[in-house]
Amino acid sequence: MTPGVFVDTSAFVALIRRNDEHHQNALIIAERLKQQRIRLYTTNFVIAEMHAGLLRYVGAAVAREFLQNVEAGRVAVLVVRAKPDDEAAARATIYRQTDKDYSLTDAISFAVMTRLGIREAWVFDKHFGQYGWQVLAP
Repeated sequence: MTPGVFVDTSAFVALIRRNDEHHQNALIIAERLKQQRIRLYTTNFVIAEMHAGLLRYVGAAVAREFLQNVEAGRVAVLVVRAKPDDEAAARATIYRQTDKDYSLTDAISFAVMTRLGIREAWVFDKHFGQYGWQVLAP
């Protein structure tokens, strides 16, 4: 089993945006994870979603800087590429759970977490908890 925590887009947003309602909690969680030397994971889909959000709401310069920081290892997270089987599992989740509004990015995250054996997610939206993952609290 891979020890570590999965980082969702909402956690990245809460860390970056000082006016985000979850910013203070994100700072507390980030410090705790750093002190405990917990390995952080995310997917290329989350990075793409984050880049698109920054591009739209903050601007191209900040979006580029985020990508450069991830690429250079200045963001302490291992980016896991989704595999075709992860994508198939994600689509199956979306088709099967018609009472939920999971995004493709979230469903890909669930599939990657399952593949890697990760049970905890650093997230500030309802979807990971709905799916049954442990969600970090401050």
